[in-house]
Amino acid sequence: MKSQIPLSRLLLSCLLMLSLSACSRKENIRLPVEREKFVKAYADVAALDNQFQPGTPQRDSLFAARVDSVLHANGLTREQFQKTINVLNASPQAWEPILKDVLRKLQEKQKAAKGN
Repeated sequence: MKSQIPLSRLLLSCLLMLSLSACSRKENIRLPVEREKFVKAYADVAALDNQFQPGTPQRDSLFAARVDSVLHANGLTREQFQKTINVLNASPQAWEPILKDVLRKLQEKQKAAKGN
């Protein structure tokens, strides 16, 4: 019985260390593009998405062209943008800080638009 107590403590310690390292890894995920560049592009695409009515015939081709233009203006290709989304989707907890920054960017855009 005595040998099980230290073993269980050791296992508990190992589990705690693994969970802590997993938490730190989620924030240090390596993105294919610069984080700030992706955040700005994602915010721009989200704002663009809000401008177009879903389900209208012209949305698909016009929206795709506008997205490509927004990505190009942010120095990204559609492939780089999608690859970054795929990396984030593989580690969903990594989306949280990204989306907080995207929301901040969208709020800044909204304030700037109201100021003009």
